[in-house]
Amino acid sequence: MGPRAEAVKARLNSAWAWVWAKVKAASQNRWLKRLIVIAVLVLSFSFMGYLVYRNWQQLEAYRQHWRMHYPMILLAFALYPTGLVPNVVGWHVLMKRLGGLSSFRANAQIYCYSCLPKQLPGGVWHIAGRTYLNQEQGIHTRVTLLGSSVEWVLLIASGLLVYLLAGLMPSSGTDRASGLNPGVALALLAPLLIVLCPPVFNRLVSWLLARLHRPKLPPLGLRDLLVLLGVYVIAWIMGGVVLYVLSQAIVPLSPAALPAVIGAWGGAGAIGFVAAYFLQGLGIRDVTLALLLSNLMPLSAAAVVSILFRLLITVGEIVWPLLWARLLGRME
Repeated sequence: MGPRAEAVKARLNSAWAWVWAKVKAASQNRWLKRLIVIAVLVLSFSFMGYLVYRNWQQLEAYRQHWRMHYPMILLAFALYPTGLVPNVVGWHVLMKRLGGLSSFRANAQIYCYSCLPKQLPGGVWHIAGRTYLNQEQGIHTRVTLLGSSVEWVLLIASGLLVYLLAGLMPSSGTDRASGLNPGVALALLAPLLIVLCPPVFNRLVSWLLARLHRPKLPPLGLRDLLVLLGVYVIAWIMGGVVLYVLSQAIVPLSPAALPAVIGAWGGAGAIGFVAAYFLQGLGIRDVTLALLLSNLMPLSAAAVVSILFRLLITVGEIVWPLLWARLLGRME
């Protein structure tokens, strides 16, 4: 490498260090961060409202289905636990592997109770709840933070995996919500699978945890990763099934559209989790979901489905975890 290349590299490193310092300073400014979160939420939901308003005429043809298919909304709500259970299992597997509690009942109760403050502004209250409840059981804070960080990475990776696999599913153009050509999906899937290999995954997560000032990750083996990825993939699939059922209340979809809806939920959810670290991500996920679903239905209808799904998740994350936690408590 010549002197000129070295000078360019030094400038790039200096620029990156300056940008990272500015981002880090902004993320530590509580008021600025809160203002950015509010601005993103307002802009996101304003955009959703604009989509509905601009395309209201297209939506008129589907309004009759709102009155006729309210039972589908109730069915979607009843199916919500099918996506909750795999997430609970994943949290239990992580805690047991990282030195936390070995009791499934205890880990499930902690997960469920920590879901209750999940919708509060700030996006970290459920982690604070986990930390507090684990501390009462004698589990160190670093174990909870490590488990939450690894969970976050695995949810993003598994969501992207579901999104790309859905893009490979044979379907007509009207039934493809990913917007990806199968060849592009396959090309993107290859590097993702490489990242998910244990040696690469452990190094990447360790680097990320160091950046986030989190505890060091004990290496995860192939079996650990396969189990955890399998559990979270099931969670995304079941969440997509709930979304598909809910969509039927607004727009009738063919069974062939189910893989596309599941893929849309995986892709939007993964993007939402990435955004959640910086801006809570709630509105970004909903807008992304609406845009992906617009390949299957009118854009205005997709915006309504996305908003209804947000409401269902908000209610579901309070009602079902509380019921399950209370049930587990009575079984003691």
